Amino acid sequence: MVSFAYAQQPENNHIPSHFISGEYLVGYSLPVGEAFLKTYTGKGLFVHLGTFQDHNPHEWAYRLRYPKIGISLGVIDFQKVHDIGYAFTAMPFLEFSPFKNDRFKIHSGIGAAFISGSNKPPFDRKLDVITTNLNWSFELFFKYNVFQYQDLDFTLGMGYFHYSNGHTRLPNIGLNALMLSTSIAYTNKKQIEITKEKEVPSYTRSSYYALESNVGLGIQVLSDQFNTHKNVYSISLLGAKVYNNTLKVGVGVYYRFYDHFYDYINNNEQLIRESYTDFKDAPFRYSTNFGVYLHGELLLNHIGIITDVGYNIHKPFYEVERLLSQTFSTIQETPNGSEKIYIYGGKLNGGYRLRKAITSRLGVRYYLKSTENNTAYNYFIGANIKANAGQADFSELSMGMTYSFMRSK
Repeated sequence: MVSFAYAQQPENNHIPSHFISGEYLVGYSLPVGEAFLKTYTGKGLFVHLGTFQDHNPHEWAYRLRYPKIGISLGVIDFQKVHDIGYAFTAMPFLEFSPFKNDRFKIHSGIGAAFISGSNKPPFDRKLDVITTNLNWSFELFFKYNVFQYQDLDFTLGMGYFHYSNGHTRLPNIGLNALMLSTSIAYTNKKQIEITKEKEVPSYTRSSYYALESNVGLGIQVLSDQFNTHKNVYSISLLGAKVYNNTLKVGVGVYYRFYDHFYDYINNNEQLIRESYTDFKDAPFRYSTNFGVYLHGELLLNHIGIITDVGYNIHKPFYEVERLLSQTFSTIQETPNGSEKIYIYGGKLNGGYRLRKAITSRLGVRYYLKSTENNTAYNYFIGANIKANAGQADFSELSMGMTYSFMRSK
């Protein structure tokens, strides 16, 4: 439940509205796994277009200390990373001050990138980090406002970029970069003459409980050998508590079924014939995955930004998937001519056990109704990327319903 208190706003107050900033970045690509151990320098240039939320009456803006929102457009030069080219990036972003010191900011965005050189065949599994042009992009930066001069803000930053195709084509090791940045922002500050008292909302603490059901349809590829898109079907149930109409935290259960897993077993492919013959007795059961997860979500009126971390109670096929994911092909001469054969070289080590156990999901939702409304039922659609302990598993579209109850001040 929301209650309002009203305060007077001083006359002749400067209320920031729009801003534009230019940012120069320099840094290193980070090693990934055993196949991509070197680091490479990279540089980038971004333009950020956005608005301040000082005038926003919604509770999420109040709770996040009136953040900035907008879109980031830019390019990062990754030419030295095995000639994969340039990452042309577009990401909606949120930038807010977590502490009372407004000079320190957290800047985060999720969006898409076109990587210019990512689909050049032939692919070398040991070198190719991404093999599609269109990819997911994610950034998390910590920024500090060094000083201001009139309408200009000068900022230094340090942060992280991640690019991945969401396991929709292999090889897909993923591209990670740690970068430093410097930026200059111009703020258009509109001077508004206040001729009467302006009502500024202030919110009391509130909470309520919510139940959520969610269904999803994902796509993935299995390995270099089975590099075609097939579906992943998922369903989840969640119990959560929402604080101040802004933060949702909860615990849930999920169930998934993988077409690729089922077809590999049902077609009696090589590893099934040689090492996993028992999978043939129950192909449906060995193609499923279920577990429990923790859910965190930032609610921004109609928009939700989600981060989930879970534990796989049952995912038996991942052992086969791990072996397949590190397959190498070679040409062998036979009496009938040249034949491509596959060598399964995956390691069932500590990294395997971690990825088999831990699942994660990052995504964005759109709610039909405002999450600040005192309504029992709400509906949403979303786009997510699912991972095995940070390694992409599948990309997903989802939809669901929430039921809210026991609202309290």
